[in-house]
Amino acid sequence: MIADAMSAALAITAAGVVISVGVASRAGLHQATPVLLDFMLAAGLLLLSSGPDWDVIAAVALVVAIRHLATAGLSVGTPPARWHDTLRCPRQGSVDRLAHE
Repeated sequence: MIADAMSAALAITAAGVVISVGVASRAGLHQATPVLLDFMLAAGLLLLSSGPDWDVIAAVALVVAIRHLATAGLSVGTPPARWHDTLRCPRQGSVDRLAHE
């Protein structure tokens, strides 16, 4: 049972590394770090479900703490998104031109 959970946790961690490398190549490390830490948290929780051991509990708590600190640290320098910059409204002239056609 523990060996199965260990191999499943290793597979989840490996998948997290692969997926976070893909995210990092597309969106950068800022977006990839929380993805990797979420996969590591899932692997730790899977190990925790196989049998509570103090080493596993400490490892999961450490991953949770690192995830919170890393996410907070990454969001400090990020400017807030402005909704009006993301909306693409047509120019008034193009609307009038389309209405007369």
